[in-house]
Amino acid sequence: MSKMIEDRPAWYATAKGGFKGNFTADMKEKVIQNVQRKGEARSMQAYFKRFLATAAGICFLAACFIFFDGSSFSMRSLLHAGGSPVQNNEGIESTFPLEEKSLHYTSEPVYISGTNIPLMDSSDYQFPIVTKSSVKLNTVIDLGGGNHYLTYTKPNEAETNIYQGIELNGYSKEGEIFEWGYGSISEVKLGLSKAFGGDFNRLSGRCGPNLFCTLWLTVDENNVILSHLLSSDGYEVDLDGDGAAEIIATTGKEFNNRVYIIRKRDGITEWVDVDAALNAGGGGSVSYDPNNQVFILSSESGLQYYRYAQGEDKLVVIKE
Repeated sequence: MSKMIEDRPAWYATAKGGFKGNFTADMKEKVIQNVQRKGEARSMQAYFKRFLATAAGICFLAACFIFFDGSSFSMRSLLHAGGSPVQNNEGIESTFPLEEKSLHYTSEPVYISGTNIPLMDSSDYQFPIVTKSSVKLNTVIDLGGGNHYLTYTKPNEAETNIYQGIELNGYSKEGEIFEWGYGSISEVKLGLSKAFGGDFNRLSGRCGPNLFCTLWLTVDENNVILSHLLSSDGYEVDLDGDGAAEIIATTGKEFNNRVYIIRKRDGITEWVDVDAALNAGGGGSVSYDPNNQVFILSSESGLQYYRYAQGEDKLVVIKE
C-alpha cells in the first residue's frame, strides 16, 4: 500500500469528505454581518452566488480526491489490473497507470539458498513395488479415501534403513506398496493437482528439520511415476490466465524466504526469482498471500502489493 509522502493542505479532509449541510438562516445572518462589517457594497444575492460557487468548487475537488485516492478503491476491484480497464463492483470501468516489473524466466538450475539442493527436479522415476510381507511396518498414516502413507524397514538387510511408500486406492494391489525410497516425512498430505495443466497426485510433507518436500505423481493402472519434486512448499495458481496452473514456491525463513514462480512452456520447466524481480535486496523481502493471490514486497518504505498481469510476464502494483 503506497504511502502518500507529500503534505496535504489543511482543507484536504473537508474536500475529501465532501460539502455537507444546507445554507441555513443562521449562516445567512453571519454572511450579512460579515458583509456589513467589511463594508462591502455588493448585494446579498451576489454574495450568495459566490458562496454556492465556492461550495461547488470544494465538492469538485472532493470528487477528484476520492477518484484518485487509492484508499477509496478496494483491493478486490484492482486484483486484475494491468494497465487496462478494471471492472469494479458497480460496473464502472477505471484505468490506472500501474508500476510494472518484468519477469525473466530461465530454465537454468536453481538451488535453494545456502544449499546444493535443487529447487525443483523433473524426472520419470518409477516407484518400485514391494510387498507388505517382505517389510516390517513402522507407521501407517491414513490419507483419506483409502490411501495410506507408510514407513518400514526391510528385515533381510544387514543395516536397518527406514523406507517410505504409499498405497493408492484403485491403483495399489492388495498387499503391495509403491516405494518412494529411503527416509520419511511428517505432516503428510495427499491430493489431486492440475499443475502445469496436467493430472497428478500431489504428495507433500516435512522431509527434514527445515525442509519441505512436494511430489507430483503421475499414476496409471500399473505405475506411479515421480514427475516433479519441489524442495519447498508450493501453491498452484493460474497466474497468467492461460488455463494451466503455475507453481509458487516459498522456501521459508530458514532459506531466506525466497519466492519463485515455476511454469512449464513447450515441455520445458522454467522459473523466475520474484525477490530479484522486485529488487527485494538490501533488507527487503517478498511473501505470497494465497488467499488474495498477491505478492507482497516488504521494505523500509512499507508494503507494496503486486499481482501477475493477465497474459504477460510481469507483475503490476495494486493501488489499495
